[in-house]
Amino acid sequence: MSRKITLFVCVLVCALVQESFSAGPGQSASVTSVSYLFAKATAVVEVKLAVESLKKKDLVECKRLLVEAKDLNPGIPAPDIILAQLIFEAGGAGEAISVLDQYAIEAPSDPLTYVLLGEIALKTRRFTDAWLHSEKAIALGVKPTEELRLALSVLQGEIALNRKQWSVAENAFGEWAKLRTDEAAPIWAQGKLKLLQEDFEGAKTTFAKARGIDSTLPQPQFFIASYLSSKPENDQCEEWYRDGLKAKDSTMENWQGYISWLVSRGRAADAGKLTERVSKEFQEKREMRFLGALVARYLGKNDLAEKGFSDLHQQFPDDVEAADQLALVLVESTEEGKRARAQQLSEANVRRFPNQEVTIATAAWIQFKLGSADIADRIFSELASKTPVSPQTGYYIAQLMKARGKEEDAKKILEAIVKQPGNFVQRKSVLEALEKE
Repeated sequence: MSRKITLFVCVLVCALVQESFSAGPGQSASVTSVSYLFAKATAVVEVKLAVESLKKKDLVECKRLLVEAKDLNPGIPAPDIILAQLIFEAGGAGEAISVLDQYAIEAPSDPLTYVLLGEIALKTRRFTDAWLHSEKAIALGVKPTEELRLALSVLQGEIALNRKQWSVAENAFGEWAKLRTDEAAPIWAQGKLKLLQEDFEGAKTTFAKARGIDSTLPQPQFFIASYLSSKPENDQCEEWYRDGLKAKDSTMENWQGYISWLVSRGRAADAGKLTERVSKEFQEKREMRFLGALVARYLGKNDLAEKGFSDLHQQFPDDVEAADQLALVLVESTEEGKRARAQQLSEANVRRFPNQEVTIATAAWIQFKLGSADIADRIFSELASKTPVSPQTGYYIAQLMKARGKEEDAKKILEAIVKQPGNFVQRKSVLEALEKE
């Protein structure tokens, strides 16, 4: 491994590298092609030590350990492949590709290079490239190990799903299921195929079969409802949520999903009633307490929302979501002390997470509410120049434009954000205002 790895890549890897090697195949519905390829490597002592070396930014030692790991365990992937996978899982797709491109020159007949390149292309939604890489891995003519056969089945199945090549996906997932008859993951993948074909009853039955093997998988009705919730034109979503809540194995996530869906449809009052019906066991969970406070905010019950978010913030001071929502409630107060507290909370969140749209947008909104429109304008302009903003951020920007007399520009933004998926507190009032015009 003669390449240099930049300090940036090293720091990136250090943050997430351990997580990337922690999950084995068949343990969840999120198995990828590389899960099988790296299953053996995860247990190798030298690989674990290499991970620790990366955390300490000791790249020389990391490389040495990966070479040693391969010497002692010939069945694991090449050192460059492992390193590229670590970088990729840590979010460095471009850097991982650079490692693999160089390795392909040094070892042109290793099919794992192209499997991993295919996985990266798949994750970055370059589906044709992903397919070509997978075909290249096969065309090399190397006698496939069982791990390679599994990896190619998963990879080509997922690519075919995204390309809507249903028969190809069915064959690939069928091969996967034959190779791993005792795992839930291939069966769950077959359920996803049925779901995308809108065979909802077939998907429910298949998901239930997978869940019989792995009880940690989502409840079938809830998973189907979550899929349908992204399709506003589909009127079956609520039916699936309700069906899931009737089941004996209904979970807190089912309640959360249905309540959040109601809120997103402007039915905060229904969401509030449902929140009160949640069992005491669920009501005491952080997630449900947060959702209850959020629903109160949507209903305009700021006193209840403030208490809910304040209690959460006190119990979980590192909870960014709770602090963010508390700041948004406090800034609406007429008490100067609470408004100052809102600014403190928002600024603290930005210091902790300076690249998150939510924390930045909240800080800008609070600046606007406190009378610093110029500061808010600069922050929002910079935010909007980097990435498409969420509906909530769009609402904030529209209000700033209104305050500056740009009514038509504000209206265009509001008309656009109500058509987008995603919750924002003012959705109902915005819709009502637009209908009156």
